[in-house]
Amino acid sequence: MTDLSEFEKGMIVGMRCTGCSVTETAIYLGRARSTVSAVMTVYNKCGNVTSGKHNSGRKRKLTDRNKRVLTRIVARKRKQSLSQITSEVNSHLRNPISARTVQRELHASNLYGRVGIRKPLTSFPGECALYQDDNAPIHTAKIVQEWFAENEGEVGHLDWPPHSPDLNIIEHLWGYLESKLRARFPPPSTISALETALHEEWLHIPLQVVHDLYASIPRRIQSVIQSKGGPTPY
Repeated sequence: MTDLSEFEKGMIVGMRCTGCSVTETAIYLGRARSTVSAVMTVYNKCGNVTSGKHNSGRKRKLTDRNKRVLTRIVARKRKQSLSQITSEVNSHLRNPISARTVQRELHASNLYGRVGIRKPLTSFPGECALYQDDNAPIHTAKIVQEWFAENEGEVGHLDWPPHSPDLNIIEHLWGYLESKLRARFPPPSTISALETALHEEWLHIPLQVVHDLYASIPRRIQSVIQSKGGPTPY
């Protein structure tokens, strides 16, 4: 368990607490079932999985340029195996790297194995995944629309009215995360420090905050119905 990042530990706890099985969690993160169980044992005993230690970690074997190459390869050939990705990455490098190094770099970029996990309201047995967004500019950009065109048949895109109430509880979770980040002193002064701070604050969000947001969904829907689609307190 020592080679797990704090972020991966948080992912394990989050997935298990939202109903994913040990096997589903292990497959999704590319880890052994025993590793998932060990993390949950620590979490159930101590209430957290953070070590409280901050270190620079092992030295990266890929330059920033090579990391971008790796990301482009994965984005372009999403169904390749880890060994195939490693082989193609090594064709761009003077010093070959192992598949484990490639996997570690992908995990550091929040890219994991492509084993589907059932998610409520996004996919149904025998059907492709269904993606819903709120028409924000980042979702309607040309590059995003091209991606959906390239993946037609694998990922559906739910039509959404141009003017509609935003009932996505994740917005409130982002707000909670931002408030915790702004309360830090001194504030993060580099991109790396900001990333670390975000991961730390995300891992420390109380589950009760998430549960309360889920519990508010029926009230949100009823509020939209009562306002006939107009502004709501949420």
